[in-house]
Amino acid sequence: MSDSDDHAITPYLDYLRYERRLSPRTCESYQRDLKDYLNCVHNTKQILGKRSHKHKSVSTWQMRIAVALALKACSVGYRLYAVCLITDYEKACAK
Repeated sequence: MSDSDDHAITPYLDYLRYERRLSPRTCESYQRDLKDYLNCVHNTKQILGKRSHKHKSVSTWQMRIAVALALKACSVGYRLYAVCLITDYEKACAK
């Protein structure tokens, strides 16, 4: 993960900590999941090129965490939720 990725998720994690007042463990979980997802996005970009990587990176990441980590469907869902929430946050900030 690059420094720009850290800069992208830091404001969101601050929002979760200070405005939403989520527990430190929840914020740590979100941070771990987002960093893991961004690493997968970078790896998928390298394999597929820049074209059509977004959908592929989400499905690749979802399969990797489900299979490699032997997670139950609900755990995979929680991790996907973290990615969806930061997307919603970024859209709200862009307005």
